[in-house]
Amino acid sequence: MVSAPVLASADSSRPLPPDCQPLAPEQWRNPPPDWRIGRIQLDVRTIFDTSQPDQNHRINRLANRFHIKTRDVVVKRELLVQPGDPFDPRVLAETERHLRQFSFIRDAIVEPVAVCGRDVVVKVVTTDNWTLTPNFSFGRGGGQNRWAVEIEEENFLGLGKNLQVKYRKGIDRTEKILRYLDPNIAGTRQRLKLLYQNNSDGHIGQVRWELPFYSLDSHQSWGVNLFSNRLNNPIYRNGEVVSEIGQKRQLAEVWVGRSPGFVNGATRRYTFGFTDDDNRFNATPDFPQQAVPADRHFAYPWVGYEYVQDRFIEKTNLQHMGRVEDIALGHHLQTRLGWSHVAFGASDSDLVWQARYSRGWQPDSDHLLLLDSSLSGLYGDGQVYDAKAQARAQWFIFQSRRRSFYVKTQVQLGHKLFPEYQNTLGGENGLRGFPVRYLTAPKNALLTLEQRFYFDWYPYHLVQFGAAIFADVATAWGSDDPIENRTVQDIGLGFRLVPTEAANGKVIHIDFAFPINDPTQSGFQVILEARKSF
Repeated sequence: MVSAPVLASADSSRPLPPDCQPLAPEQWRNPPPDWRIGRIQLDVRTIFDTSQPDQNHRINRLANRFHIKTRDVVVKRELLVQPGDPFDPRVLAETERHLRQFSFIRDAIVEPVAVCGRDVVVKVVTTDNWTLTPNFSFGRGGGQNRWAVEIEEENFLGLGKNLQVKYRKGIDRTEKILRYLDPNIAGTRQRLKLLYQNNSDGHIGQVRWELPFYSLDSHQSWGVNLFSNRLNNPIYRNGEVVSEIGQKRQLAEVWVGRSPGFVNGATRRYTFGFTDDDNRFNATPDFPQQAVPADRHFAYPWVGYEYVQDRFIEKTNLQHMGRVEDIALGHHLQTRLGWSHVAFGASDSDLVWQARYSRGWQPDSDHLLLLDSSLSGLYGDGQVYDAKAQARAQWFIFQSRRRSFYVKTQVQLGHKLFPEYQNTLGGENGLRGFPVRYLTAPKNALLTLEQRFYFDWYPYHLVQFGAAIFADVATAWGSDDPIENRTVQDIGLGFRLVPTEAANGKVIHIDFAFPINDPTQSGFQVILEARKSF
């Protein structure tokens, strides 16, 4: 006899029927084929668990009081399982990862707790992050100051919407930003992004509306993206701005995607779209005599392919502290190929390609290797140009719960790059002992070594602390000017402050870096900024 599925309920305390039996992990990891999802119990928790003594301070209670907890309906609509679905442990694990990708959710646990006949009771437990962020930040890196004042709410009224108002003084420009992100328009899987950015050298505007492939078993996607900007592209040499190219860009894209869903351990996705990308260039007031590139207009249909293998692990103290991080070990390939032609309104006829690939390896519990790479470029008039190849490998050696050794090597290769684009290395992106965009040859490589330390000090359950001793070695080559082809090194000491309950997930870096083989650089660089990783 087939029983009717029990409806989803937010009441986790409601007693189960008398025929229900508790489930042990070894029972549900290899379930019978006729099991299905019955009741789904939701337990949406606020930031701090005040039943725990280390989270029951006055500041913790005040945070809970003023925090608007995520509404049950927000979590419910993001679940990848529904009552009546076949019971599949893989989908429960994917649901956990899917929930954790939202910045307002710090952690999620999705697991079966009982079976009632053939109906499995699944419990979903989520813990909120603090999402209202009035923030003043100051950063100094590579001899340049950067600061920002912002107010950001990443879970507006507990509805999962993101609203940001920001004033930021960056390396190249001053920015006033207004942004709205809605991951579920009117309760659907559709997403909306609205952005307006008023810069000291122009503006940025964007409207993006899409239905993404939101799960490995999603069968369709579509989207439209309208983007406009006007800015000045600074051209660097030895960390100094030597010229500038003004650019106005208008981009419009539409696409549709189809997928057979999750088959044989992986997902294959096929996307078809059209892109119109118009770029116009001008001299700027600061460099009125600078020669500018010819205007470029690309208009092309394209086809995309994506392959995602379902192999994930969970780690902590990797790129962050105090949070579960979902690490992809499987193959992930994305490609896109288009043909820009004068018949569509393009200025020339070119083949346009893009590709990305990532994968991870975990030979044992003490080692983890992550690889990601990308390739893009154009082919026209019998030659390849504006070609970019990038690759990064990260090796984590876990020495103990409080120590790890980290090795990163990355390579950037450029061939006949457009004049407004530079492959650069400097204090802003990994070469910490030198000014911003210090190396500007079209090809470069960076090796980073870090001994990392994670401390147990966790005051008021708000901030965790770490430290790192590091060395960076960089080389650049391929420039017609031999002065730009060189190798430099630095060493340094850094401290890390990790606000573990904050939604933006940023790690505050305080680094002191010393160049060790460049006579043009004296003293040391101080880098004070917030980044996404340790």
